[in-house]
Amino acid sequence: MRTLSFIKSGVLFLLLALLQGIPANAQKRELKAYLFPYLPNQDVFYQDLEQAFEAKYPSIDLKIVLDDDYYYGGLTDSIADVYEIDCIFLDDMVAKGRIDPFPDPNYLATLDTLNYDGVHSVGGTFYAVPHWICSYFMIYHKDDAALRNAAYLKDIEQALGTDKETLLMDLNSTLSAGQAYIDGLRDDREDKAEIAAALSKEELDPTGICNMKRLWAMIKKEAGKDSTVTQVEYFLSGEARACISYAETMNEILQKVDSFPYFKKENLMIRDWPLSDNGSRPLGWVDALAVRKGLDQTKTDDAMKLIDFLLSDEGYHLALIPRTSEAPRYLLPPYRKYYHDSEILQKAPLYRVLYPLVENFGPLKLPQVTNDEIQKIGVKVKAALGVQDNLLKDGTRGKHPGRL
Repeated sequence: MRTLSFIKSGVLFLLLALLQGIPANAQKRELKAYLFPYLPNQDVFYQDLEQAFEAKYPSIDLKIVLDDDYYYGGLTDSIADVYEIDCIFLDDMVAKGRIDPFPDPNYLATLDTLNYDGVHSVGGTFYAVPHWICSYFMIYHKDDAALRNAAYLKDIEQALGTDKETLLMDLNSTLSAGQAYIDGLRDDREDKAEIAAALSKEELDPTGICNMKRLWAMIKKEAGKDSTVTQVEYFLSGEARACISYAETMNEILQKVDSFPYFKKENLMIRDWPLSDNGSRPLGWVDALAVRKGLDQTKTDDAMKLIDFLLSDEGYHLALIPRTSEAPRYLLPPYRKYYHDSEILQKAPLYRVLYPLVENFGPLKLPQVTNDEIQKIGVKVKAALGVQDNLLKDGTRGKHPGRL
């Protein structure tokens, strides 16, 4: 676990205090924020965030906590004033008494949000405001017409072959294996009640696990075994034709692309991916911001200042518009306006492609779609795939499960 505190200069605080009309001897109020620890180039972003936030609110001392054990008990065991919660943990955070209902129940009323299926609520009570969304996508070479036009899993198989192992996907953790399986169920059936019924059974759904086996047959097994070669390097070198991962994987690709003559930046393309012969219905996951239970009014006001800032144009521009020498992070905001923002599009043009994809997102608010239940499903999926433990083992800490 790391607590980031980039600006702690007494001289700087004195200058800011004088500019803001705050007594120089005023004591800064600490605000502890447990934020999502798996963003591309995140130290730069969180440094920029802290600097900008403390410049606007010089009486607040923002301490950002980044915890590599986020998915392994770190989040649910943590104590902070503001939490960024992968909503598969939201029920746990409420049950443990970590968070209060969101201070403003009408906060989202004026925002043009994408569909969330209530994943930010528990028992009908609004607890957290969405900050990021994510889903599995297919990243490929834009001139690969067979992959571009593939509508079904069988089309992907025809394009890649079932024995060529030219697809990259990280199924190293039980969480990523479970999430991919649920994603496939949503591709296979549109009715939410049918998905819930399939997830409620002790045994895996026959069609669902069959589709996972078909997927596993196409995945490059040696990728990830050599610690000196990252998975995206197999893609950039032409040894793999496509990656199944989150959109922010494009950040790593763009950072490394100049070292690989086979691939050019302008060749990069992204689309949805079908894990069914019934097509693709992207399953979205939501990271949302919540406030610690029992804060006094002053601390609650400070927490809301940070949340407002993170969800402001300035906050999203800090995250989505790269510095001159950097690649776009391609994180996905849950608000439509940022996919049409000219400043963002100038530096990250693939948001134009991503917008129609995120419009079709479908998060699921079901009792079976929580961290513990997804992990249990993932254990069964891994066993059913019958792969060696060293090929499909629990993921290593320090990166988002499922991202290349």
